[in-house]
Amino acid sequence: MKLKNMGYVKVIILTLTIIGSIFVNSSLLTDSQILPKWFCFVIGVAFWALIMGFQLLQGSTYVPRKSITIIVRVIALSVVIQAIYAIVCYHSWWSQDVVFKIGSFENPAGFASCLCMGLPFVAFAIRSRKLWMRFLALISFLLVLLAIYVSKSRAGYVSCVAMFTFFLLFIYNKVSRRARVVLCVGCFSAVVGIVIAFCSMSGSKHNSMNGRKLIWTVGMEMVKDKPLNGHGLGSIERCYMNYQAGYLKHSSKQSEIMLADNVKHVFNDYLAIAIQFGLVGILLLVGYVGILAYCFIRKSRHDSLAQAALLSMMGVGSFAFFSYPSCYPFTWVMIILNSWFIISPCIPRRMHISVSLQRTMGMGMVILSVVSLVQIGIRLKAELTWKKLYDRRLVFGDKQTLSEYQSVYPVLKYEPYFLYNYAVELNMDGQYAKSQQVAKECERYWADYDLKMVMAYNYKEQKLIVKAIQYFLDAETMCPNRFEPIYNVMQIYRSLHDSRQALKYAKMIVNKPIKVYSSDVANMKEEASHIIVDSKKHKM
Repeated sequence: MKLKNMGYVKVIILTLTIIGSIFVNSSLLTDSQILPKWFCFVIGVAFWALIMGFQLLQGSTYVPRKSITIIVRVIALSVVIQAIYAIVCYHSWWSQDVVFKIGSFENPAGFASCLCMGLPFVAFAIRSRKLWMRFLALISFLLVLLAIYVSKSRAGYVSCVAMFTFFLLFIYNKVSRRARVVLCVGCFSAVVGIVIAFCSMSGSKHNSMNGRKLIWTVGMEMVKDKPLNGHGLGSIERCYMNYQAGYLKHSSKQSEIMLADNVKHVFNDYLAIAIQFGLVGILLLVGYVGILAYCFIRKSRHDSLAQAALLSMMGVGSFAFFSYPSCYPFTWVMIILNSWFIISPCIPRRMHISVSLQRTMGMGMVILSVVSLVQIGIRLKAELTWKKLYDRRLVFGDKQTLSEYQSVYPVLKYEPYFLYNYAVELNMDGQYAKSQQVAKECERYWADYDLKMVMAYNYKEQKLIVKAIQYFLDAETMCPNRFEPIYNVMQIYRSLHDSRQALKYAKMIVNKPIKVYSSDVANMKEEASHIIVDSKKHKM
């Protein structure tokens, strides 16, 4: 392949990676929303690195002249299409009963963060010299803002304010500094008013904010325990719920107990970095931000593309204070591209690199890319097989699928969701000892209420009563507003004819406030009430 053609292939790969990380969903995978986007991202990066490696081996890194313009337009167009798609799906803007359809994302966090990161590149087109292009860009800009507004993402509102404020204070210089400050204060006040209005209209928003305060409080307890180097990668899924259980055990606030739930994200990416990597991770992040600031001030300050990139980074950076944009692949696509747009002007255009070093780098990239693509293919095949097994078991109740689970186990044995699902399937099939073995493997990566309950049921069916009670109570301390754990403990003591302990837990069930009403909860409370009434009759 000619060097020139390789350059165009890189642009095409990058274009497809951007589109895939925003739009691709697939019902062929157990996670139909996020996982397909991640597969698009890693496959795109691997193929891009493969082509780059071939270019280095041939002694060139040719990039087409218009490649940057193409990429910027792809980002802007993808974001606008995502916004239009979401708005079209939003049937009733003012009904509180209608759930907002969040484009191609499963959560407003992913949707709003995508639009916020792409918004500066839509605005970038407003500077076009062509009148029709400026008009079209302005309409697109307003559509993206409208989509962020109707998403009801408070982190999205904060992100927009941060970008607009930064633009007025440090980039836009056509009005006086005093006027810019007044505009910033006015914009900030307007958005604060919108957020307060949403919180007052919907009790769920108020509960959501209080829930996040609880999560941040528990997260800070984790940071206090290991402030220097953190708990390690994946420690939020592995350790957070245990910390929450310990915190709630000594909490006297009923509001915190009622809001407690399974937690997979701490709703603050900086806190997540501190939990997992401690002060070292925070300092590395500060150093990275410092490099971007240095490059922008030194070389890129008056470059409109670098300005858009910096505003995009400001958007995702402010969004990360209240959510988890780092869980979405498009965030990483934009971080990489924005970093390149800001840093590249500081890199000398003519850098002398020896031929031997170039070839070594090229060979390394080719080998690494090929190995990565093979591993991705193996993982994708295992994920597709797992989805087929899951559907067969769910729809047809096919018990033969359990033996086939073992075929994908070697590939997915480090995937906690697979291990949890496998443990549940084994439990339902009556293979309690094997289910417990798989659940313990899952516990190394993932500790939460649902896993504790599966393990408790396994111990219960194996007649290991003491351990069963311990795990039921562990689950109850993680989510104290749930009824099922203490109901099972009550049932165990009834089967042991320990009326005193059964009565103790029956009273706990009756006195426990209901977070979400259901017929199951009503039946548990009714059964507990009968136990209390019966105990009073026996006393008489």
